Amino acid sequence: MLDVSNIVTDPLFAQTLIVRRTTGSLNEYGEWVAGTPSDTTVIGSFQKATELELVQMAFGETQQEIRKLLTPTEIKVSEADDTQSDRIIWRGKRYKVIKITDDQDYGFYRAFAAFEGTEPV
Repeated sequence: MLDVSNIVTDPLFAQTLIVRRTTGSLNEYGEWVAGTPSDTTVIGSFQKATELELVQMAFGETQQEIRKLLTPTEIKVSEADDTQSDRIIWRGKRYKVIKITDDQDYGFYRAFAAFEGTEPV
């Protein structure tokens, strides 16, 4: 496959963002107990999701801001591996990762994230 990771990290095309990841575990009552979040700086292209992408995700009529991140850094969405969905921090706004498509064959991850709130300064 063609590796295009150099395109999504090109300084003319990419931004610096923070990915916040929180792991944790279930306690003896089956309740989720979050661990301490850790922040990682990543490089990638963070752009508005297109109308076609929103329709394909069944979010065509949403009022919520959904953005797409293309990055060579692995991004996670909630799964059974005791990891909460990653948060993307960009320009003082926090977005929750809601969907991932695996484009590793091309050298990057594609993550869709929904606006969640602002970050305290």
